[in-house]
Amino acid sequence: MRKRILLLLFIGTVLNSCTSLLLDEEPAQNPQAIFEFTWKEVEDKYPFFELKGINWQSVKQKYQPRIAPQMSEEALFDVLAEMVNETRDAHVNLASPFNVSFYTPVFLNAPENLNARLVEQYYLFPNDYYLTGGFDHSLLDSNEVLYLRYESFALAYTQQQLDYVFNRASGKRGLIIDLRNNLGGSISSAFDLASRLADKSRPVIVSQVKNGPGALDYEVPVNGSVVKQSPGYTGPTVVLVNRKSYSATNLFAAMVREFPQVTLMGDTTGGGGGVPVSRELPNGWVLRLSGTRTFGLDGLNLEQGVPPDRLVYLSADSVAANRDNMIEEALRLLRP
Repeated sequence: MRKRILLLLFIGTVLNSCTSLLLDEEPAQNPQAIFEFTWKEVEDKYPFFELKGINWQSVKQKYQPRIAPQMSEEALFDVLAEMVNETRDAHVNLASPFNVSFYTPVFLNAPENLNARLVEQYYLFPNDYYLTGGFDHSLLDSNEVLYLRYESFALAYTQQQLDYVFNRASGKRGLIIDLRNNLGGSISSAFDLASRLADKSRPVIVSQVKNGPGALDYEVPVNGSVVKQSPGYTGPTVVLVNRKSYSATNLFAAMVREFPQVTLMGDTTGGGGGVPVSRELPNGWVLRLSGTRTFGLDGLNLEQGVPPDRLVYLSADSVAANRDNMIEEALRLLRP
């Protein structure tokens, strides 16, 4: 059974750094200096303090007493990781040669709403299953509904493969796109897939880059638009999401909810509305943090996640009966 373990919040390359700090010879690399540098970078560049009610000065006061001149690299990493996790943002993390920090409660404190084995065993593989460029798809409901699962927006495909998938949807009564546990990946792929569902070319989001240390230091808002592409599908469509629908998937959900034929179903997405930027610390570690803010056309800050049109949780009773009640509810919605 094909499995992909995708850790899309991981920073792929960590810059080499010394394994020990020569504190006397390199004062800019002592623990206090590294702490100050990290705190200041977040203060100047992070865009969601006000949205989340975070007092970053209080955070500094909380963690600074834990910094000591002779502390180990591991101990320093732990303090800095805990500090940046105060942003409650899975796009904010710290990478060293020996560890990478992650903020996981955004995912772990919510229902899973997916049993991948059940989906594969009862919805994908027995039903004219295809794998096309990272897209799993099969025909359900007497071959009248195309079920399409995309595990990650980091999975590559060609335009010809995307054409094939949407040609297979052509003429079908409905389409289900399952993005549960899709942690994101390529923003361009999110736009790419959304363009195949667009009823017309249109703006779908508004984005701003933070360009200074002040709370109001942002570039002029820029509209993000989709351009309708063919072959596409503009029939009734259900997009399944959960709290692990994050980052580029969160963005995709915000875009397609502008299309009249699309219904978002499941739980509120996990957020991740800021495009990450990276900064090297004085000791060679890498700090990644959100550097933009993005809004839906209704003003929703996408860092908050995108709420579904239909709130549906995976039922333990349905799983015990070898059924996914979220897929079944989508099928019922797509029937005449």
